[in-house]
Amino acid sequence: MSIISDNINAGSVAFQAIRREMEEASSPEMEKVRREYVPSDEYIPVPAQPTAHDTSDVRMLDGGWKMSLAPDKPGDNSSTWFDTKVPGQWALQDSSLFNHGGNVWYMKKFTVTPEMMQPGKRLELEFKGVDYKAEVFLNNKKLGEHEGFFAPFKFDVSDKVKTDQENVIKVKVTSDQDPGAPFLKTQIKGIFGQHDARPGGKGASSNIGNTGGIWNDVLLKSTGMQTIENSHVTSELSDDHKEAKLGFHYTIFNHENKEKDVEVAIGFKPQSSDKPEDLKLVSEKVHLKPGFNQVSLSATEQDPHLWWTWDHGKPELYDIQTAIVDGENVAQMESSHFGIRKLDYDPKTMLLKLNDKAVFQRGSNYIPTQWLSTYSNDDYAKDIKLMKDANLNSIRVHAHVLPHQFYDMADKEGILVYGDFPMIWGMKPDKDTQQRAKSQYKEFIENYRNHPSIWMWNVHNESLPYNHFMDNDLFKMGKELDPTRAHKQDSSFLDHFYPGWYKWYGNEFTDITRYHAKLPTEYGSEAIPLSAKQYIPKEAQWPMNDNVWKYHDYQPVEMQKSIGDYKEYKNLDEFIEASQKYQFDLNRHITEYFRRHKYEPSTGAYQFMLKEAWPSVTWAVADHNRNPKMGFQALKESMAPTIVSIDWKKTNFKAGETFKAPLWVINDQYDKISGAKIEWKFCKKDDPERKPIISGSFGKDIEADSSESFCEAQFKIPKDSAPGEKWALFVDLKDKDGNVISSGNLLFGVKDKNNKSHKYEPIHTDYPPVG
Repeated sequence: MSIISDNINAGSVAFQAIRREMEEASSPEMEKVRREYVPSDEYIPVPAQPTAHDTSDVRMLDGGWKMSLAPDKPGDNSSTWFDTKVPGQWALQDSSLFNHGGNVWYMKKFTVTPEMMQPGKRLELEFKGVDYKAEVFLNNKKLGEHEGFFAPFKFDVSDKVKTDQENVIKVKVTSDQDPGAPFLKTQIKGIFGQHDARPGGKGASSNIGNTGGIWNDVLLKSTGMQTIENSHVTSELSDDHKEAKLGFHYTIFNHENKEKDVEVAIGFKPQSSDKPEDLKLVSEKVHLKPGFNQVSLSATEQDPHLWWTWDHGKPELYDIQTAIVDGENVAQMESSHFGIRKLDYDPKTMLLKLNDKAVFQRGSNYIPTQWLSTYSNDDYAKDIKLMKDANLNSIRVHAHVLPHQFYDMADKEGILVYGDFPMIWGMKPDKDTQQRAKSQYKEFIENYRNHPSIWMWNVHNESLPYNHFMDNDLFKMGKELDPTRAHKQDSSFLDHFYPGWYKWYGNEFTDITRYHAKLPTEYGSEAIPLSAKQYIPKEAQWPMNDNVWKYHDYQPVEMQKSIGDYKEYKNLDEFIEASQKYQFDLNRHITEYFRRHKYEPSTGAYQFMLKEAWPSVTWAVADHNRNPKMGFQALKESMAPTIVSIDWKKTNFKAGETFKAPLWVINDQYDKISGAKIEWKFCKKDDPERKPIISGSFGKDIEADSSESFCEAQFKIPKDSAPGEKWALFVDLKDKDGNVISSGNLLFGVKDKNNKSHKYEPIHTDYPPVG
């Protein structure tokens, strides 16, 4: 039984250590690190430590590495070695290696001091991330192998290192084009192996921009004889939210060849509190067998600080310190954080509830980079800011896994994460691939399940029928590993909607009305960023050299269908502007369509995608440097918590017809907005003063968490209207004090049948600058 607070020896070795760690965590310096996000022109990034950061004596082995392309293991003094950077990926080390696939050897020389090898201590060599296969040697003796780009792995080197002498690590890293791509892949690499947004173009599966390398830190750690191998916290919230039953779950490895009695001690407190009485202490004596042991402790938190998304409350977190104590010695101290929240997900309706409140997921897809070694904490912080600037409360990490730093920031900033496993399209349906997938899916869930931001585990992206049985096995295994979250077998083609881009979904983006999606996880269109003029060679820009543009993921067939042949445009600038206006119009229209159908049946919407992962032309609404395209503003406006929406059906009319559009209000907030009013007016398109021809207003309270048609705007098009004549509808949603909450506008008019141009005609009056 756990011993709580007053019933423990607060002066014990364990709790003295925990109190010391907690005091450091509450210091002004740490408070500065933890400050809440405040919108400002100068964004202050929120640094994050990796989840489950332990306090073992750690030596970083990141500098002084060498690389060799020799086919066999080179000697220590071989002339084939040359300097390289770790963490790093070889495609970025030298331009000649950008398209290299296969094996690369890495070497590092280091020494170990006697202090790291004291009695009762052991030494571990840990790799935080290697893409894709690693075969590790120490002093020419093989330590072992690991496959998979995202999971850490380590080796006990206590009896293999030489003290006060030179030691040599060699790592054979293998990353090559999957021979089974695109339909019978065997590698679990997701978008890093094959994807439309990779270097090389549509559905690219090649060694162009290969992601291979030791991309994350390498550590030498001195630990005690009992170590925490994995940990996570579960919470069970009472109906009135006044009490939370907490479960602290550990996988502890006893490295001694005998059974051992140790004390596991825990200290935890809300990050937002500096009151000493809010520090809770839990302790339990446990009996460990040699090898792996599963240990769980429990506690009850009264009046818990709950984790919410940023738009519905505070994303409260708790700091936690865990100590394993052997007599008077602390074998290991681990620090982390956790969140207390309740998740409910109905797989039939796909409705998510957070702390018993329905959450409409306003989301996008996210691929930050093609080379993880290049991304810093500051980069992830800027991306989180971009998400919140776009009014997103959820993000789908699309068909890959990121380092813990990103999920730590999502925890801190209150962003829900739809977690994809890195399987995309066709996988080889054999036992070897299935076993490989099972092993890595287990690593995925066990390594990331302590993040309160993650609400969904998804096995596969756009799976093919012959992978059903493998996907189902992983789906069932995932539910056993983590019964506290939602699970999905596939983010399938049935969840993805590209009318207006891919013709099989519909030629026009207005064809979205064919679909009644519960949880759409992809939709969008490409738009050319202004920065393309910097990375597309000038001679290939205009006239457009399709092969050069397609290398950067541009899809000319779909773009021509959407906005017309580029040859109809005067220059590249005009064509870029048209592509961005089209993306603006499509994203706004489809996003608002799903929001009008809130809970009937849509429970969220994930646009594709947020930012480009390299200098490319994709569906992203911001380029690789986060410069917003016009589509970013459309996403921001249509994803705002409370919006007004024009439910238009068409924009081309005959003279004498009547334009009719229901005006909807969608409110995701949990509070009623009293005294709201819609004001609308119709004007001539080219009237600079926008004088109303006809106008109207309608007042009504906006119900909490609602989507409702308020009124209808109508305009009789004059019978003597000329072909090509246009009008504009302007709509404002105002609060009781007359402040504008949300606005919308639409262009419509009489079609000019004599206009044979296929150039895109924008449907809105106001657009942001080209970006």
